[in-house]
Amino acid sequence: MNLHSKDCPKCGTPLEPPGDSGGRPRRWCSPGCQRSGEAEMRRINSLLKHLELNKSRLQCHGPALGIERIDEVIAEWQRKYDQLAGVAVRKEK
Repeated sequence: MNLHSKDCPKCGTPLEPPGDSGGRPRRWCSPGCQRSGEAEMRRINSLLKHLELNKSRLQCHGPALGIERIDEVIAEWQRKYDQLAGVAVRKEK
C-alpha cells in the first residue's frame, strides 16, 4: 500500500518527485491547492462533528429511522476527508 499519492489530492495534478537531495514527497501541487485543501478539510471536520452530534441526539431521543442514512453521509464525508488528508484507502471486504 502506497502512503504517498502521485497526484495532488485537491486538483489531481501529478506531483513532482523529491529532488536529488531527497526530502519529503510533496502532498500538494501548489500553495493555492494546499490552502484550499486544508480549508476544505476544516469545513469537512466541522460537518463531521455536527453529524456525529445529530446522530447521538437521534440515538438518545428520537426514532432510529434516520441513523442508517446519517451513517452513510458520515462515511461519504469521511472518505473525502481521508482523500484530502492523504490517508491510505482501505479496501472494503
